Amino acid sequence: MPNQINLILILFAFTGLIFTADYAFGHGLTSEFLQGETLSGEGLSLNLYSTTSPTEKNNREIYLELTDSETKDLVKETTFLIKAYSSGEKIFEDEFQTDGLLILDMNMDSKSFSNVEERTSELDDPNSLRNAKIQNIPNLLNSEIPGGLFYFEIQILTAGDFSQKLEKPIVFESGLSFPSSEFFEINDPNYGKQEFGLIGYYDKPYGFNYDSQSRGISFMMPYSWPEHEKEDQFFIHNEILIPRTFGDLRYENFSAYINGIDQTQSVFNVDFALEDEIQVHIVTDWEKLNELSEKLKDEKENRPSVLEYLFVPTDTDAPYSSITNGGRYRINLDWEPEQLVSGSEAKFSIEILDIFTKDMSKPTEYHFTILHGDEEIFHTSGLSTDPITKTTELGFSIPENVSGPITIRFENLGGGIFSNLDFPAIVFEPDSSTIPDWIKNIAKWWSLTQISDQDFVKGLEYLIQNDVIRIPENQSSAGEFETELPSWLRNNAGWWSQHQISDEEFFKSIQWLIDNEFIKI
Repeated sequence: MPNQINLILILFAFTGLIFTADYAFGHGLTSEFLQGETLSGEGLSLNLYSTTSPTEKNNREIYLELTDSETKDLVKETTFLIKAYSSGEKIFEDEFQTDGLLILDMNMDSKSFSNVEERTSELDDPNSLRNAKIQNIPNLLNSEIPGGLFYFEIQILTAGDFSQKLEKPIVFESGLSFPSSEFFEINDPNYGKQEFGLIGYYDKPYGFNYDSQSRGISFMMPYSWPEHEKEDQFFIHNEILIPRTFGDLRYENFSAYINGIDQTQSVFNVDFALEDEIQVHIVTDWEKLNELSEKLKDEKENRPSVLEYLFVPTDTDAPYSSITNGGRYRINLDWEPEQLVSGSEAKFSIEILDIFTKDMSKPTEYHFTILHGDEEIFHTSGLSTDPITKTTELGFSIPENVSGPITIRFENLGGGIFSNLDFPAIVFEPDSSTIPDWIKNIAKWWSLTQISDQDFVKGLEYLIQNDVIRIPENQSSAGEFETELPSWLRNNAGWWSQHQISDEEFFKSIQWLIDNEFIKI
């Protein structure tokens, strides 16, 4: 039975050694100082931490230092027995004899370990070693990086004399988190192939899914509910990378849920600092994890072994908003009608805010271009309006031969060559259906919970009676809903009423509910 030990989480700002950027934030259990038992009148402590490898991009170096708790001196002639676990499976076990310091090189791809006994001559110099490790800091934003949470059982078999085995080994148990990144491709009917990223700083997230009906992103992460004190400053951080070319998720406001429990009030924000992606961060701290623990317990005090994350946009009526490259300006962009249609007139409303003057709206030089593929179909330039009117209005006649994805491009704001920004949008082909406006009004009111389900049903009855929505042969047309409608349908109804999704997309969601007997008519 392992000795009872106190784990003191130290979020170090180390000097002398290079602790790479992906560990400097203190995500997960990056470094621990473990207090052991007294041996021959002397207390023993184990310091466990990790850095990048100076030679391999996907390798990590794990440091174990057994020291005298008072003098901080390394304990000579120490024998370590190391066992490592990943996802509940033992991946490594070996014994090492050292003078108190053990450095293991861990290959993150194969999950294999080797002992770093000596460096090559070019790495003897501390500055050279430091620089080599800096160069191997993994880029989580641009490449897939293996990682996750690894548990270590560390047994001390000898301490001070190789020939004298301890009657009872001293046992330390701890974990190290290695940030991971993975990328996923979806094929959207409007925007085509889009690549999303998922970054985990505690354990490796998995199961990425994008639901085009609700515009929700979901994924999972294993979690064993380790015990921590508030002073440990323990937290879990995950990130989603949304491509800027994907217009359906160009929003600032999202709601976040973990296992169905609202976590929007956690440290949660949308970051526009990257050129190609929008970063959505959620950080769940010790207090929020404790709240989740209490809410998710069943009658036997068991909790789920997996955290299920869900992110959905909340304010889809708000203008698109983003920050230019270089971070100088924020652009708020809106247009009418909400659904751009080939051969029709459109009006763009533009607000340019100067972040350096606390989002003040002031006259700013701009270049405005609309591209269809590589073809320029509209261009204008000028000076944005004064602070009183705030917005600049631009009219645009959409060519009849233009449909599908377009790019709305801002360039050289304020004369700055780096102050550029692209917004993606979709031009729809003219709609041949004849759906009365009152049905879309009903859908909008129902999405805002201003009318009842039964009032919403009346609109669906019209679509059914006019053969827009097909009723399966084994169902009668009773006009009754026997199952509560899912919440994502309200989002779809709202988007449809505001021309943010096509008739076909909305009808597919209704048809799916009927076919799967969520709605019995």
